[in-house]
Amino acid sequence: MAADGDITVKKVRELLGINKSKADALLMKLQMSCRVVTGDIQRVYRGPYLEYKGWQTATFCTPEALFDTSGIEEMLHLEHNISHSLETGHSPKESYRLLCGHIRTIVPDITDRELSHLLG
Repeated sequence: MAADGDITVKKVRELLGINKSKADALLMKLQMSCRVVTGDIQRVYRGPYLEYKGWQTATFCTPEALFDTSGIEEMLHLEHNISHSLETGHSPKESYRLLCGHIRTIVPDITDRELSHLLG
């Protein structure tokens, strides 16, 4: 990544020597696994008068570079609890109930319908 922690799709393509669709697919996989997030969206100014014609480009960075790292400790603790519950052999129904309970501690006013839609 760049010195300031972010990189564009164009730079990814240049560094890896791949085409746009492969770079987009790579960044999508990294985003879906929460390894990369959208850091900034910048306007593109082109032409002799540097006009803005609605084009924008996104930069990508790691979550740690974008967000305050104090929440990382809590996330790691949650990850440990999830892996611990896998070791204890909870049934899928019990795991779903535990997950619903945890989400309700974070968002107490969530409805059952919203919760079911969120978790599928």
